[in-house]
Amino acid sequence: MESDASGRSEYVNTLAASLENWGETRRAADILHIHPNTLRYRLAQLTDLAGIDLDDPTQRLVLQLQLRLRRQMRTSSSSDGDRV
Repeated sequence: MESDASGRSEYVNTLAASLENWGETRRAADILHIHPNTLRYRLAQLTDLAGIDLDDPTQRLVLQLQLRLRRQMRTSSSSDGDRV
């Protein structure tokens, strides 16, 4: 998201932590070192901004796949810079 690129939010990390921990708010919040209410607030903001429905299993799956692909692309592009 544009606001993530500017460093003003942590929507992508929040979404990833929530999805990777099966929606377990306390566990995801602990991983991010934030209060569970902060996690809930960020997810509410994210769903409003992006128009996603985290109650929809298909949307959750697609989001998880996109986040994993994004992470892999970042990892591979940073390791490509090390090649000579």
